[in-house]
Amino acid sequence: MSLPALQARWRRLTPEQRLYGRDYPVVALTGGIGSGKSTVGKFLAQKGVPYVSADALVKWIYAREESRTWLARHYPEVVNPDTGMADFRRLRARAFADPAVRLDLEAWVYPRLPDAFAAAEKSLRPVPWLVYEIPLLFERQMETLFDAVVVSWVPAAVQRERVLRRDQSDPAVVDAIIAQQLPIDEKRARADLVFDNSFERSEIETMVALEALWAELVAHP
Repeated sequence: MSLPALQARWRRLTPEQRLYGRDYPVVALTGGIGSGKSTVGKFLAQKGVPYVSADALVKWIYAREESRTWLARHYPEVVNPDTGMADFRRLRARAFADPAVRLDLEAWVYPRLPDAFAAAEKSLRPVPWLVYEIPLLFERQMETLFDAVVVSWVPAAVQRERVLRRDQSDPAVVDAIIAQQLPIDEKRARADLVFDNSFERSEIETMVALEALWAELVAHP
């Protein structure tokens, strides 16, 4: 089955205006930590939408030899000594405990994202349109590079509770991460489409809500 086209109102940009100069529409999926982006992302991938996750690209970058060498030299405390790979829980805690470290890590990762995106894209061709899950879309002021922006939203209190329950993280680390992100309600206000993920739904109820989001995205003959 072929992928339905995006509705015309979500095809807004020229390649020169779009993320990495792509000649196909790109939809951003964003939200806050613990807001359920992965739920929306998995649904879209199951619909056959070419799908790229910025978090997965970052992990791909850190798994490369040049990154492992760089981390071992500059931040050996976040490297798993048995595998030589980054321990992402330690890495996240270190980054959000020290703004200078976070900026240093971002300066390493961000210039490598275009190549990582291109590598992921190769396995997805042909690409009529694509969804890019990018948690820090608004924080990095990138929303104008996308044809449409979808926000997965939950109330801030629910967001914090879910992250603590899911990750079993230090509450201080969770609070530091949330504080570095644009408030989730502001992200909701700036979205083109919002998926309200705040309810404790059954699997069937979740699918009904996601199908409603899908109907807003794609054109129907």
